Amino acid sequence: MTNSKKLHELILPVEERIKEVEQFLKEIDPTLKYDIVPISDPFGPTKSDPDMDMIIVSKETERGGQKVNELRKQNGLSELDIFCIEVVESEDCQDEIKECKVSSSNQRIDMLGTRLRPPVKRDNLPNEPYIIGLTGGIGSGKSRLCKRFEAMGAYIIDCDKVAHDIYEPGQVCYQKVIDAFGQDIVDPETSKIDRRKLGPIVFSDPTKLELLNSIKVFILEAAVLLKGGWETEVHEVWSTFVSPKEATRRIMERNNLSQEDAEKRIQSQYDNKTMIERSNIVFSTEWAVEITDKQAAKAWQTIKDELKL
Repeated sequence: MTNSKKLHELILPVEERIKEVEQFLKEIDPTLKYDIVPISDPFGPTKSDPDMDMIIVSKETERGGQKVNELRKQNGLSELDIFCIEVVESEDCQDEIKECKVSSSNQRIDMLGTRLRPPVKRDNLPNEPYIIGLTGGIGSGKSRLCKRFEAMGAYIIDCDKVAHDIYEPGQVCYQKVIDAFGQDIVDPETSKIDRRKLGPIVFSDPTKLELLNSIKVFILEAAVLLKGGWETEVHEVWSTFVSPKEATRRIMERNNLSQEDAEKRIQSQYDNKTMIERSNIVFSTEWAVEITDKQAAKAWQTIKDELKL
């Protein structure tokens, strides 16, 4: 039921939401008795529970309350009293994507560009430079974000562009990479360079980072960051995402692909939910550039404050 909601990927698991409701009720009145249940349809137990007397709705969901009573009547149950409350207006609805009311959708929008979870301390990494891994699916707007962060002062390494030159046998830099990092990085079965072996070598060798010591923050842009297991080689992971529908549209337009081929590319990647669960900060480029820029500015300010830049 949540898939139709805006930024549904950021909705907490039902178990966590139930705990938060329980905590709220305890703070209101610890003597209250209640039964919090997950629902798998729009009506939940309201359509069939004989012990219910009232349902609370808003002006927007009043028709839903009436539908509940229609179903109860069909099930031979008494109708519920419908108590309708007013929608609370929001003062923060300047953005075109925000609703002019207090809502969970607005709360999820506000989460973009902010910390969802603290970074894990990486004892294998020096404190400087601070390494951020930026990832995201095809068509999710990684390059646009990187340009924004570069303008703010980050040093950008685009691993996706580099990969086309160095990772495939026969490419220009293939043998040079093997000469530099050793035959151990080559998969003996495919003869391809194993990214999961290459990443740790590059980022654990101080000499490889020497040129970047003057840079306080750099961003490693890599679509394969999580699949390659590189998150242990960065201080934190940032990711960007758009809806599958929007990603399909962008890929079809940019790469001149059919809808079927575009969808196949998307399906071969991590889904948005999985990527978000492994990220510290997330962005969505679903809307206008100005909205993405606001998310980037929030994230960059967080880094500046924490690193005292």
